[in-house]
Amino acid sequence: MTPPDAHFDGRKFSWIGSMPSDTSLCLTGAKSQVKTFADMLNKPVVMAAGSPSRH
Repeated sequence: MTPPDAHFDGRKFSWIGSMPSDTSLCLTGAKSQVKTFADMLNKPVVMAAGSPSRH
């Protein structure tokens, strides 16, 4: 059963990886101009990220 517009064989696909189980967050401070998701896309804001440290 193959739809006529399908240009692939779905039986040949395989899953690599897994769905993430963690929750991603993006936070701004109370004094930031960014208050909504739309603000985040349209207003400049400085972001930072952490990384694992070596002990």
